[in-house]
Order: sequence, then structure tokens, then C-alpha cells
Amino acid sequence: MPKESKTDMWRAVLSKFEIATYEHPRVKKWVFGKISQFWKNWKCKSKKTHYDPFHTTRERLQYHPDRVDPVQWVLLIEFWGTRDGMERSKRNAENRAMQTMNHTAGTKSFARIREEDRARNPDGQAPDRMEMFRLTHTCWDGQLVDQASEDALDFG
Repeated sequence: MPKESKTDMWRAVLSKFEIATYEHPRVKKWVFGKISQFWKNWKCKSKKTHYDPFHTTRERLQYHPDRVDPVQWVLLIEFWGTRDGMERSKRNAENRAMQTMNHTAGTKSFARIREEDRARNPDGQAPDRMEMFRLTHTCWDGQLVDQASEDALDFG
């Protein structure tokens, strides 16, 4: 990403959020990591809803997302149709299929879950690693989310 774009994004973040330690490199790194994550997720959703359902370039161009500049949409369509784009998509799908252990935290951060559990705990202690695992891999009905999670807790 061009340095100018990063500078513009950082200014936008600072204009919307009060970040007391904005010069701290870890804060900036975290912010850009979140931006990267959101960008990746948004591209994935856009591809699922505006690229995959259609079979021709004409259809894909006609039903592009409103938030995407048409010129940039053409570039995305071209990339997703290349050998490199298709191989990357296939490799990512295969990697995702190999994932055996899921968590139940949803969009809630582990840090937030930890603090909420600390607040519920009478002695004010934060949960240890095993308790955090249990908290983030158990469904609302008390069942572990998958066999791999159950095996991991049995091992621990």
C-alpha cells in the first residue's frame, strides 16, 4: 500500500477516534492490522455476493457493489479471473477446510471476554488460559463447539 494512503488512513482514524498514545508504534500497528482485516473480509463478502453468483464478465460488471469505483471493480474482476487469482482462492479454500477447531466468540474480542469474566469472578482474578479456552469454545447450551475443542480440553 502506498505510504500516502497509509498516512491518509491514519489521519482519518485520528479524526474519528481519540487515541492518547497515537505515536506509540504498537497502537498504529494494531490499527493497520484491523484495517487490513476489515478490508480482507469486505473483499471476501463482495466476491461472494457480486462475483461468484454470476458467470460472465458482463453480468459481474452490471452488478458491481455500489461502494466500489467501477474502474477498481474491473481490476478486481480481472484479477479474480486470472490463474493466480483462481489458484489463490483455491489454496485459501483448502486451508480453511483444514481448520478443525472453531471458537464461539463471534465479533467479541478475547480481551473483552477476559475482562467480563474477571468482573464476574468474586476474587477479581482473570481467567487462566484453560478457562479462556473453555469460555471461547463452548456454545450457549454448555456443549463444546466441536470434537477438536473437546479433545484439547481433555488433553489439558
